[in-house]
Amino acid sequence: MTMNGRLRDDPQGTLTLETVAAFSRVPTVYAGALLPLAQGAMLLMLNGGHGSKRTYLYDPQKNRLVNRTLPLRKVTHMVSASAGRVLLVQQLPGTASAQFALWDPLSRAMETFVGLMPPGTELRADVYGDDLVLIANRNTSGSACGFEWSDDDTFAAVIDLCSGAFKVPFHPIESLGAAAVAMLDPTVCFILGGGRTSASCYLRRADIASPQGRGTAPIHGIDVSLGSPPRVMIVEYAGRDSAGGILLCGPRYSGTGSILSRWTLDRPEFETVGRWDGPAGWFECAATLRDGSTLVFWRVKGENQTIVRRYVPGAEAVTMGRIGGADVVVCVGQASDGRVYVFGIEESVDADGRGSKKTVNRLSILTPPELSLG
Repeated sequence: MTMNGRLRDDPQGTLTLETVAAFSRVPTVYAGALLPLAQGAMLLMLNGGHGSKRTYLYDPQKNRLVNRTLPLRKVTHMVSASAGRVLLVQQLPGTASAQFALWDPLSRAMETFVGLMPPGTELRADVYGDDLVLIANRNTSGSACGFEWSDDDTFAAVIDLCSGAFKVPFHPIESLGAAAVAMLDPTVCFILGGGRTSASCYLRRADIASPQGRGTAPIHGIDVSLGSPPRVMIVEYAGRDSAGGILLCGPRYSGTGSILSRWTLDRPEFETVGRWDGPAGWFECAATLRDGSTLVFWRVKGENQTIVRRYVPGAEAVTMGRIGGADVVVCVGQASDGRVYVFGIEESVDADGRGSKKTVNRLSILTPPELSLG
């Protein structure tokens, strides 16, 4: 085992997951998030098939995971806000408006308001101070005369979390196919856009309620079209590190191995902070912990293993170890009591041999030999 900066590099290390809850009766999960609440509780937010949204509350005192019924009848969007709250959106049928709710899942308190909401969109969000910045993207595709076509519409908005109202209403910006948004300062945001195999990164002004396009002037002297990290084939957003840097992860163009890249306003270029020759696989999720480090989960192709890597600003990323098992990690989060929770899914073919699948969902605590800086 060698030391790299303040972190130990241990590619052969073993990390374990201690299951605290398991359940199977839930629609297919496509995405999820873990939101820390008071007293060590965690809210598990799941996006499932046919637009279904579900939330589960885990109480560590009772060691129990219970379904937390959403207060709106049909939630179309659900994203984390600040101070343990969740933004819920219910699209009003046949309109470009929606009911919005800032909901506290512990107390069940809720603030509601009505505003414009582009229908048929996917929603990305980030919190900066008292602002909740939203990017909504809508994709329409089809074919005609033997040609396939695809068109994206992108909209931006800002909600004031103190007043519970729109600070900047939804307004169209150029088509970006936004996959992620991150605030860099009170007015400037970073957007990861484009397709999974042709991603591009952009800077945009989040405080301007007017279209922004290719003619947008440089921001802080930086060209607003940033391109993408070099040598990365599929770019995935891995969150923001403890120093405010944007982390992007993906497989190398060589087909094996992976790269972790970083970008900041202070150093406006893609910096490689982690490079691994193997194995092949894909990015699962990431989380920045209160000790300043970021955990990055990488699923190994063709194996029941997930590699956990760790990055601290100012040092090169290292490998903490591997998690064995069939669970595909969906999301990870740190509770207010310091424990790190992992939500994973295992799919297996039923014993009847007819191809039907049995799905087991697990909420676990990551229990490596150490989670403190060396």
